[in-house]
Amino acid sequence: MSEEIKVTVVTTHKDRVFKIIFQEKEKLLSLYNALAGTAYEDVEALEINTLEDAVYIGMKNDLSFILDGRMSLFEQQSTANPNMPLRGLFYIADLYKQKYSGKQLYSTRLIKLPTPQYIVFYNGIYEKPDRWDLRLSEAFEQPSENPDLEVIAHVININIGHNQAFLDACRPLWEYATFNQRIRENIKAGLSKEQAVEKAIDDCIADGILTEILRKEKVRIMASILAEFDEVEYKEMLRREMKEDALIEAREEVRRDFEEVKEKMLREAMEEVTRAVREEVIREVREEAIREVREEAIREVKEEGIQVMIEICKDLGCSQSDIVSRLETKFSLNSEDARAYVDKFWK
Repeated sequence: MSEEIKVTVVTTHKDRVFKIIFQEKEKLLSLYNALAGTAYEDVEALEINTLEDAVYIGMKNDLSFILDGRMSLFEQQSTANPNMPLRGLFYIADLYKQKYSGKQLYSTRLIKLPTPQYIVFYNGIYEKPDRWDLRLSEAFEQPSENPDLEVIAHVININIGHNQAFLDACRPLWEYATFNQRIRENIKAGLSKEQAVEKAIDDCIADGILTEILRKEKVRIMASILAEFDEVEYKEMLRREMKEDALIEAREEVRRDFEEVKEKMLREAMEEVTRAVREEVIREVREEAIREVREEAIREVKEEGIQVMIEICKDLGCSQSDIVSRLETKFSLNSEDARAYVDKFWK
């Protein structure tokens, strides 16, 4: 298995800090090993080449290399650019074109190509997930489930607080992320961008972070950062963040108020329902009690009337059978109930 690594970098325009750091062979190999989970050590096999037109908005931020049959293109971006797959297509095509051209293309033998891998390291100021993919096919005017041409840009968030295991596996990458974080913290504390960058450089040197590069390339690095750093955009981001935080707090306050009002309304509604049910139950019980008392009174009056009639008929010398017959007629009783009353009150 070959460990030869060919690196393609740009030698015109200003290098971004990412490029300045990882164009060093040892650090580039460390970054690749952390990403691929490998342990390659032969940095002497690294061969750096130049791709003159690979420039992004006046800044060089790309590194490409071949290792063990895989061609990797690394780019650092501080903005979430959805057109990175198209840029990757152009870049990778140029690499292939530089390596394979002329009569080789007309050979009857298959030309074996190193497998491309396109990685974008995101360290912008906007909150993004740990990883996401951008596909060239997403830009096609006619969507296709199986496009004939595809390029995937694998975007990895290298801000502090994201992909910590990956940062820990590559010390230079963690130091680079920490350096960027300190610049932003200084800006947030109210320093100008020049003061923020210079303070971050001095503090990192004191803490053993990117010490050699920052000492050696301090002026170059400051120029690079100040060229790519957009203070207006950063302040606008802070304004939006504050607005979003205020909106979240306002929504939460409204939600709490709504919950309190809802709870109060529910409590009052339950009390009203309970009161209405209680009144209805009391009314029904009262009506039932009145009905029972009335029926009992009617029974008692009726029975007293029956008793008086039996006693009068007895005094008049009427027979029991005659009294039973009279009770049936007078009180609408059946013969059995009438007989029971005569037996009860016949003395």
